[in-house]
Amino acid sequence: MKRSNWIGFYTFLKREFFRIFKVPNNTIFPQLVTTLFYFLIFGIAIGIKIKDVGGVPYLLFLLPGLFVQNLINGSYSNPSGWLFVSRYFGNMSDVLIAPIANLHLTLAYIFAGMLRGIFLALGTILISLVFVRFSVSNYFLLLVYILLITFTFACVGVIIGLWSYKLWF
Repeated sequence: MKRSNWIGFYTFLKREFFRIFKVPNNTIFPQLVTTLFYFLIFGIAIGIKIKDVGGVPYLLFLLPGLFVQNLINGSYSNPSGWLFVSRYFGNMSDVLIAPIANLHLTLAYIFAGMLRGIFLALGTILISLVFVRFSVSNYFLLLVYILLITFTFACVGVIIGLWSYKLWF
């Protein structure tokens, strides 16, 4: 078993996180453009006919769902996609020979997925500010939910990325 190597962990985490920004046309922009389209199509085009949902304006009703959608999508797809691609193309062996404990590798994939989910959720908030004004009543509870959701789905992404073994097309 490999010894603790926090510098290696930090380096691997940094590599995984900044890999997101190397191909923003695949990792960032599609989710944020999808969010923009949801606001434009469902929020404005359909929202004209639906004024309120349970006393809440329709655009404000859409916001939490889109926020959590990007949290889940970002935190799940980052580790699952990269682990699958690394295994499929054979460069997982390069990662495994590094002097980093398996726990640290796993945590780096999980934390990078969490950061991507949080980054996409913040992008969702910025896009939503164009369409609707809102306030947060409990920031601590929001932070707890964000961390729990991203951690859970990043862990699921790691499991699926390691479990999948072939392309389906």
